[in-house]
Amino acid sequence: QNGVGWLNWSFNPDSGDTGGLLSDDWLSVVQEKADLYRGHVAAPLDVGSSGVFGVAQGYLTVRGRSTSTTAQTNNIGFTIQVVNDGPAPVNLRDLELRYWFRPGSLGPAGKISQQVDIDYAAIGGNNVKVQIGPADQHGLATLRLQFADAAGSIKPYTSSGDIAVRLHRSDWSAYDQSGNFSYRSNTNLADWDHVTLYRAGALVWGSEPPSPSPSPSPSPSPSGRGSG
Repeated sequence: QNGVGWLNWSFNPDSGDTGGLLSDDWLSVVQEKADLYRGHVAAPLDVGSSGVFGVAQGYLTVRGRSTSTTAQTNNIGFTIQVVNDGPAPVNLRDLELRYWFRPGSLGPAGKISQQVDIDYAAIGGNNVKVQIGPADQHGLATLRLQFADAAGSIKPYTSSGDIAVRLHRSDWSAYDQSGNFSYRSNTNLADWDHVTLYRAGALVWGSEPPSPSPSPSPSPSPSGRGSG
């Protein structure tokens, strides 16, 4: 009523300037002070569906850069890494990366093969398993990266380190990257949402290519009788 305010902020019961919220036993709260605070504090944090307070949610992201920046090239090259922005380690063996591209013509009866080289991997090139998925009905194929048990895990708030990948044809003929869903010309390391990441088979990062809308069926020609 005299317009004099005060501040009490310390949990320390021995604080001489402000006093403390705790009693001298460091366990029990001074109820009178707690009552004064009650109308000014924020609502308690939600413990979440797990019922465990203080466990941060984890996120996996994919970052990368292109090493083959021109649309017409005899190899598709990129460097990529998985970032674990969470409080728990992530087993690499549970992850799969997919790079989406158009293989184009592979010659009569598919005589031209495609080869993938792992030029460098911080986790060890032998720990990266490569597979090329067949092209779908829209002409998009996938270059898939999986990981051996020996690849280990990504520690909390770190990355897998760089993985340098290079795809080329057996005859070194050119690809046209302009139609590749995952193609980017950026040579700076950045988030790459057109490369998809799966954990235990579930999509956890990126966007898969949209399915093209089916072509509308032609309208039937109107029938009629000719005059005779």
